[in-house]
Amino acid sequence: MAISNLIKGSTAGLAALGTAALYGDDAQMRAALGVATLGVSRDIFNVIKTPFQMNFDKILENQQVTNVQATNWFRETAMKLNMDPRRIINSDNSRKTSIPLIGNLYLFQYDPKYKETIPYYDRFPLVFPFQPTRKRGYALQEDGFFGINIHYLPPRLRARLMNNLYQYITGDLKETTSSLQISYNILINNSKMRFFKPCVKHYLLSNMRSKLFRIQPEEWNTAIMLPLQRFTKASQGRVWNESIGRI
Repeated sequence: MAISNLIKGSTAGLAALGTAALYGDDAQMRAALGVATLGVSRDIFNVIKTPFQMNFDKILENQQVTNVQATNWFRETAMKLNMDPRRIINSDNSRKTSIPLIGNLYLFQYDPKYKETIPYYDRFPLVFPFQPTRKRGYALQEDGFFGINIHYLPPRLRARLMNNLYQYITGDLKETTSSLQISYNILINNSKMRFFKPCVKHYLLSNMRSKLFRIQPEEWNTAIMLPLQRFTKASQGRVWNESIGRI
């Protein structure tokens, strides 16, 4: 079922966002943002697929696109669209699950167990799980998973990491059953995967504050470029700068 009733806007206007930001044209970017409006549409991913996919593709193709240019576009897009990740999570019950599968992409709400002691965290992770974890003393009882939270990277590095992850996909992007066949050993032993390092987080099922919303494979490129991160205790600029320092 499509993700519905979330965004209404000018597809042409949204498409202009990608072009304007990629080449650092602030005036053009602001003008493009002026025609992108929040409202109702049949399918959020279909409406915004063109501009966000274009940004994904251009980042990979054009080495002149800097982190600053891509991040500025990302920030202004977030401010204008004001996307609420909770609306996406609650838009289609058929996509919700309580049991994550390795190599699928999920969006969910999370409240960390040790939030008082960690420097910052993302309340709405966008994660590829790659390893289940077991409850202490219960070898067969899973209590959570390790996963790659894409939100810990700035947009330019998200695109580069995702492009490298595609070598491990088990099928075609058009197939809803496709997933990434990944493990920690695969990630750590491939130098092209180095961007994953600051994204590895441990998520406990008991601290989920929503079910996990599954993103279809053909929507991955769009989803990873959406401004859905909600960092607490630190700005996204600080989070991204520290992530870059760990790569």
